[in-house]
Amino acid sequence: MNRLLILFLSAALWASGTAAQVPADSTIVPVAVATDSTADSLRTDPLRPWLKWKDLGRAIALRPLDGPTDIMEKTEIIQDRLDALEEAKSPLQGSLQHPAERLAAIEIQLEVLQDLAQLQRGGDLELQQRLHDMRADRRRLEQAMRPYWAALADLQREIDRLNELLRHYQSRAADLRRKEEIIR
Repeated sequence: MNRLLILFLSAALWASGTAAQVPADSTIVPVAVATDSTADSLRTDPLRPWLKWKDLGRAIALRPLDGPTDIMEKTEIIQDRLDALEEAKSPLQGSLQHPAERLAAIEIQLEVLQDLAQLQRGGDLELQQRLHDMRADRRRLEQAMRPYWAALADLQREIDRLNELLRHYQSRAADLRRKEEIIR
């Protein structure tokens, strides 16, 4: 029923000539993706601010004499970084919300126009032009969203890596506690 209503409304908009018009305003600003593979070029990417943060490697590295308490302190450092990364994720996701909604609307409009063209056995030139324009709008929007998707994927990989490290450290601390209890 809802799909029929959407198709009816889309057809009505199409008949009035407003369906193919997509507002040009967007919260996404295309960002040049670094083509240089050096770490310095990545550190200047405004979509990846976490790359500018201080490296935790030395602070959280396990040392031979680390006990369970030392390891748990390092897990707290990792957890703090995870919390900060989750906070960095919110603006990226927020930047994609409006464009994702626009992309979904374009997909629905395209489907309606394609169905209409099918009913009209190809449709007239105006319908074909609208289909072409809608596909071009979809491509431009996807192109603008691509750097954000890549940044979110990079951020998620870092979150996953730190979560795995956190689990490993927690397991290691628990093992050391058990060994200490056995020795006592």
